[in-house]
Amino acid sequence: MQDYTHDIGALAAVLGNLFQIGKVTSVSDAAGTCRVVMPDADNMESFDLRVLQAKTHKDKQYIMPDVGEMVLCAFLPSGNEQGFVLGAYYSETDPVPVTTRDKWHARFKDGATIEYDRNTHVLSAVIPGDANIKTTGNISAIADGTITGTSKKSITLNAPIITLNGKTFINGALSQGGGSNGGDASFKGKLHTTDDISTDADVVANVSLNGHKHTCPHGGDTGAPHD
Repeated sequence: MQDYTHDIGALAAVLGNLFQIGKVTSVSDAAGTCRVVMPDADNMESFDLRVLQAKTHKDKQYIMPDVGEMVLCAFLPSGNEQGFVLGAYYSETDPVPVTTRDKWHARFKDGATIEYDRNTHVLSAVIPGDANIKTTGNISAIADGTITGTSKKSITLNAPIITLNGKTFINGALSQGGGSNGGDASFKGKLHTTDDISTDADVVANVSLNGHKHTCPHGGDTGAPHD
């Protein structure tokens, strides 16, 4: 009976040490490990613990805890030399950033947030710095509603050919250039303006506005128009 009592006590001790609350004290970014102190174990510091990730083989995910973060740890029965960080959890010190289960939310310490609300069907991203997208294929954006792009400075499109399909409205000045040598503009259709049309050169069609002549009633042709 004494042996059974001893075995049960030993088993209880092992089970009691399988899971521990830990506070991260150091992080090895390259190794994907961290160390923690365990308040329920006299603040004993652990060895390097592997931080669990969702995928690590062909597909890879990488997210590491910060120093001071509270995490749940699991240890192998052999002792606390080998173990894992299962994840972090919210508390009064680190409260939840949103208060609805309808949102998937990620927030970074620099203020960047990425969020999807399944109730309002809105995907939001707030980036305090730059956003870079690079693809070896095509990029397609299709909306049943309106697409709006706003910049406080300028918008630049670089491509050998830029095609605009549909009516085009320009609110503001329009300036056409083709580098140091200028460039040509071609329209298939009529051109209408409510103000003057000016040019530094000639306006030419079947009749030149600068070089056209009329038949003079007194004989011969008139001269070209004067300035």
